[in-house]
Amino acid sequence: MIRSAEEELTLRDYRETDAAALSRLALAGFKEFQPAYSDWAAMSASISQMPSLAAAGELIIAEAGGTLLGLHRAGATEGPVFRFSMAHHPDAGR
Repeated sequence: MIRSAEEELTLRDYRETDAAALSRLALAGFKEFQPAYSDWAAMSASISQMPSLAAAGELIIAEAGGTLLGLHRAGATEGPVFRFSMAHHPDAGR
């Protein structure tokens, strides 16, 4: 997935219609770690549930040319502490 310099990167809020693409993106992002998990089937099932994180915090989507390239999640825990997580397509930026 090679992106051209002319393609505009867009950051936007997650939409319910992003669920399937976001699940694929998350799985692609974690695929390189498959050998590290003894139960990849269970881990991949968990990873594919990433869209459910939208209920617990803000999901920001990065896309270019209509293709989801990345995700940023910021969710409040108790008090002023925030957790951040990110996922990105392994070929984005190449």
